[in-house]
Amino acid sequence: MTTSTSTATTSTSTSAAATTPASTSPPTGWTYVQCGTDAEQRALNGANYLDQALTINKCLTFCSSKGFSIGGVQVGVECWCGNSLMNNQGKKVAESECSTPCGGDGAKGKCGGDWRISFFSSLTGAALTSAFNPAVATTTTSSTTPVPTNTGGGSYTPSIPIPGSGTKYVWAHFIVGNAYPYTYDTWMNDVRLASASGIDGFVLNFGPDYWQPDRIKDAYNAAAASGTGFKVCSPITSQTSLTTR
Repeated sequence: MTTSTSTATTSTSTSAAATTPASTSPPTGWTYVQCGTDAEQRALNGANYLDQALTINKCLTFCSSKGFSIGGVQVGVECWCGNSLMNNQGKKVAESECSTPCGGDGAKGKCGGDWRISFFSSLTGAALTSAFNPAVATTTTSSTTPVPTNTGGGSYTPSIPIPGSGTKYVWAHFIVGNAYPYTYDTWMNDVRLASASGIDGFVLNFGPDYWQPDRIKDAYNAAAASGTGFKVCSPITSQTSLTTR
């Protein structure tokens, strides 16, 4: 009789825990701030990475480990970190604009949207106000226009700025599926060669292979460290279905 009661209690406890996955919530000490804007000149310019199995908890734990006090999740798969908002971005917008499911949460968490970041921070009080103040301190506008959001369902095409009357860029498409043997140093060499040839950035077209997010991470890091101002973006094409989203 005693054994039967103990088993029932354990079963109930396990079932309750499963209904609230920890990955959908920020780590201890972090709180949600707002849904805000982003653009090619990023709102958060610290560490970043791309993960098709991204969760809110995973992103903010990463930012914290790198010493950053602000973290943001975008389009379900991108994690961005910083200590204050930059480039006149991060302006508060409607919460409905940050409704993209997180890649690793099976639609339970919300991880930003098209050029929209769900911002979290470990700051409080005046420090939090100061860090987010740059987002409302100026009123300059961007010279680029984002591509309209794809509303086609299970796949996603992010907004890539289209040069208008402002600065124009030369982009080269790079098929990440051909970069299996690539290392950080390989990317650095390619970035510098491309920059020297007049190319401003790579558009990384990638597929579902498990190893490709690591290559994309190396590409972003190499471009940021190259000192050339080289740009990298990684749209998810209509051929790549993110079933977890």
